[in-house]
Amino acid sequence: EETVEPLATSLDLPIGHEPSLVEGGAPEHTLGFLHSLHSDSAVLCSHGDIISGVVGQLAAEGVEFESPAAWEKGSVWELDLVRGRVVTGRYVPPPS
Repeated sequence: EETVEPLATSLDLPIGHEPSLVEGGAPEHTLGFLHSLHSDSAVLCSHGDIISGVVGQLAAEGVEFESPAAWEKGSVWELDLVRGRVVTGRYVPPPS
């Protein structure tokens, strides 16, 4: 919550809690949550173990990534969804 609070406050948006994003969770549950989103955009915050699992599963499904797989603390993954499915992704390293 602390990570996304400044953004949510500046955009006057609520913060929700999603159990599938919790450290030590199952990446397949996180993917299920991603696929259930009915929005043009969302900001999700999770942990390296979840992110690495999700990126790995997406790569195994044939998703094209525009950058090498990484999950450095403070980094961002931008995922493009079409009809609830991730079609491309790109890694944005943390600010220097």
